[in-house]
Amino acid sequence: MVVKFKWIWLIDDTGAYGGDRVGGPGKQVIFTKFLRQRPHPSVQTHTLLSRSPIMSGSGILAQWQARRAVLVVPMGGVQFLSFQQQPAIGTRDLGSCSVVLIASARGAILAHIPPRPLQPSPDPFAGDNNARNMMNQVATLYQQNSGYFSSADSVVVCAWYNGAVALPDQMEIMSSSLRQLGLNPTIKTYHVPGNRSLPGQGTVIAIKSANQPRPQIYVEDRLI
Repeated sequence: MVVKFKWIWLIDDTGAYGGDRVGGPGKQVIFTKFLRQRPHPSVQTHTLLSRSPIMSGSGILAQWQARRAVLVVPMGGVQFLSFQQQPAIGTRDLGSCSVVLIASARGAILAHIPPRPLQPSPDPFAGDNNARNMMNQVATLYQQNSGYFSSADSVVVCAWYNGAVALPDQMEIMSSSLRQLGLNPTIKTYHVPGNRSLPGQGTVIAIKSANQPRPQIYVEDRLI
């Protein structure tokens, strides 16, 4: 059985090149490296997904940032928030990353998981291993703050590229980790590349309003 390989260079919004392996035997496999510099000139064949920053400045997350009322989790970050401290938690600049969110009426945990670890690694499975490591951090925070999550929603947000989830193996790692915590995650996707003219591109935010029994979750300004 032959496994086909193709190298595709993705540029995220920090100027980094990223991505990971997709598929399996009999399927096309996409494998990319996370680099902080441009590809070597010897790389002749690549697909450029984006060059410009994601325009999220006029979206819901940006509005809450302007009010200083949201905890913004950076790429590679995993954080817990009590809604008594702030009413919202979110992240931005999704170029090919995934987001895991657990949210209840009392608090939330959000992880912004890059396709590859932020530190370069020669490990061809570094992306999958990084997803596992970050999900272990999610599980630790969930267990440490279990009193906040007697009833919680969970969401996995993944990039959608060329008619399919870009990183199905990582999506399954994230989903199965949440199921092991007794949660039933919902899968949501965002398109890569997105429409840069639309507000809220590349953002995820959970907002707990005083008049709502549960937090409202938005993916690229779309309520789920």
